[in-house]
Amino acid sequence: MELNILRDIPDVLLTCRPDELYGEFGGPILLEIGHQDQPPLFVSTLLHGNETTGFFALQRLFADYRHHPERFPRPLIVLFGNVEAASKGLRRRDDQPDYNRVWAGGTSPEHQWAQEILHYLKNKQIFAGLDIHNNTGRNPMYGCVNFLNEKLVYMASLFSPHIVYFQKPDGVLSKAMAQFATGITIECGLPGVPEGIDQVYDYLLTLIHLETMQEIHHGSQGVNVYHSRSRLMIPDNFSLAREESPDAEQADFVLPKEFDQWNFSELKSNAVLMRRNNPKGFLIVQNESGDHVQEEYLEFHGSEVRLRQSTIPSMFTRDVAVARQDCLGYLMDRLK
Repeated sequence: MELNILRDIPDVLLTCRPDELYGEFGGPILLEIGHQDQPPLFVSTLLHGNETTGFFALQRLFADYRHHPERFPRPLIVLFGNVEAASKGLRRRDDQPDYNRVWAGGTSPEHQWAQEILHYLKNKQIFAGLDIHNNTGRNPMYGCVNFLNEKLVYMASLFSPHIVYFQKPDGVLSKAMAQFATGITIECGLPGVPEGIDQVYDYLLTLIHLETMQEIHHGSQGVNVYHSRSRLMIPDNFSLAREESPDAEQADFVLPKEFDQWNFSELKSNAVLMRRNNPKGFLIVQNESGDHVQEEYLEFHGSEVRLRQSTIPSMFTRDVAVARQDCLGYLMDRLK
């Protein structure tokens, strides 16, 4: 895989759309600007090609830098990831690996590319690393940490009081970065929403001007830290539809209209998650150890899929393609 390394902001980057990056650059881009003595801030966006909020926030930041570089006290390194998928408005192409699952090592060109970037960032001794994402379902803005480290929690709390601690899935960029720097993920709501772009832009300015990374405990007042314990998935051999879709009556599983409205709210035991038309259909719930634990979480009553225990959903999505490529969402509980 080719990686374009740029030392200055090209004019086109100030005006283009995310779906035009591939046509302009032909592949992922690593941009490094600023020459100050401070350790750089690293920011990644478009690891999933249809998650565009980070791109638009950075574009605004680049315009600021063009006019007032003296207002940027530390250098900035930016990765634009799966620009090929972005050209099609996709999370990833079907023949590609997920660009946020390749950071733990492997043999594919994408895995080797990821290791080259990590090596580059280690050598740069970055101040902090930030990977910017969007959700396909309705969620509040929140930060994600892979370790209950006080600096990670502090960095996430500067973005949102809602913080998710997770260990799975493997191969995410934030977990790889956290081995050698303060590195987190932020989830910024639905793609391209102005409020999300504004909040990410403000957060980037905060990090650029931050002198030191303080420490706060995950149980501190003012932050809500959740533990993402399990992942809800549909097997490939079962079909899925939204309840308003024309194919809903023929689908094995049917998602209600309110499915993604439950994110970050507690669902009690016996709550109905969705409808099952196929009596032989089943869902998979996978915990952090990779074990299938659906019997602990789910039960069937006629055509209803119900919860056996209370849980707090996150990233529940009604996007059938994303549910197929990734998952239906995650099941959490609140850390005390």
